[in-house]
Amino acid sequence: RPIPGSDNLAYLENIQADVTAGIGKVKPVGFKNEREALKTATDFTKKARLTIVRGQGGIGKSTLLDEVERQNSNLIVLSVDPGSEKVNGKSILSIANQLARILEKRLAPEEQEKFERILKPLKDYVTQSDPDQLTEAQTNISAVKDYCQRALQALTLNMGAFVLAIDDVHHLDGTSDEPTMDMIHEFLGEA
Repeated sequence: RPIPGSDNLAYLENIQADVTAGIGKVKPVGFKNEREALKTATDFTKKARLTIVRGQGGIGKSTLLDEVERQNSNLIVLSVDPGSEKVNGKSILSIANQLARILEKRLAPEEQEKFERILKPLKDYVTQSDPDQLTEAQTNISAVKDYCQRALQALTLNMGAFVLAIDDVHHLDGTSDEPTMDMIHEFLGEA
């Protein structure tokens, strides 16, 4: 569902490479304007934000997001696996696993201990076997959404405001779509 006129939403549409090279597949060379727009959109420290990047498939949006994320500690990129749209629950399972890895990377051990109570359900979830994670995502998706929401809260409490970019949202599977959008709304404080 759309996010109504929010001041904490950056929307970059019709992303295009400055120059393309290659035969058959489009390969981006450049992105000067888009790179600057994305850096501006993600250089935000006043409150949490969401950045949406749209453009033709295969032109390098994910690569661009990854590049900007490496340069900006206030940006967290979560990516929806393109293959996940075929398996219900797989998208939110992927987001949960990415958030667990981000928490390990961004929170020092003493900070992880500080947030142990709210992060334990996520840790327990991601340490299950892949089939068990998928079963839980399919049968109790609201719990998995809650694990992700708690991870975002812990990151906000630890880092302060940051920008969240969810890449390849159009690949969300049917089961994960609404809970993921709800999670985004809650993250933005607009639920």
